[in-house]
Amino acid sequence: MAGTMTKAASGRYATTTRALGILNRFGDVLVLQLCFAVASLGIVTVLPAAIALQRGLDEVLADGENASIRRFGVRTWQELRAYWRLAVAVPVVALMLVVGILFWAAAADPMRLVALAFLLPIAGLALGLYVSGLATFVSSPARTSGRMRVALAWQRLRRQPLSAAACMVVMVTWFLLVSRLPTLGLIGSGIVPAFLAVWLLRGRLSRLREESR
Repeated sequence: MAGTMTKAASGRYATTTRALGILNRFGDVLVLQLCFAVASLGIVTVLPAAIALQRGLDEVLADGENASIRRFGVRTWQELRAYWRLAVAVPVVALMLVVGILFWAAAADPMRLVALAFLLPIAGLALGLYVSGLATFVSSPARTSGRMRVALAWQRLRRQPLSAAACMVVMVTWFLLVSRLPTLGLIGSGIVPAFLAVWLLRGRLSRLREESR
């Protein structure tokens, strides 16, 4: 009888511990998202903040570490200093694509279909490259140059075309949801692409393990 009660108590304790661990991880993810939302207000800090979030998420999920606001801030500044050209290029390209798509979508010119047929695939490719780039920042050496990181992100995109296409679909769906409910942007603007990058990275690792067998 006493042994049965001890096992039941041990089971409840283990369940409670797992539940608290899940809540703790959820809180860490929320902290990272809030840090990203604040840090990305500088526009050119969007990419450095996204990289800092990606590294923090990797530590939370893979290493079980707690999120740190101070560590996030230090990493954002370090990434901005190391990759300031990319940090400037990303919002400029994004703005050009958004303005171009909105302009031609509202135009009455017959050329609008041609322009949209050109711009929409490029925008989708840019989204896929962004997610692939986040995965590359975690998986490649810290001192890799910005140009090399872009090349590695493009290679990952080519090696995982189906996964990259799925990421593009999710990102487009996410943007459509944010256009209807802007508050969702505060909740998942950084976390959604970060989790897609984690999924892309783990898919690549699983494929490499299978090929090595």
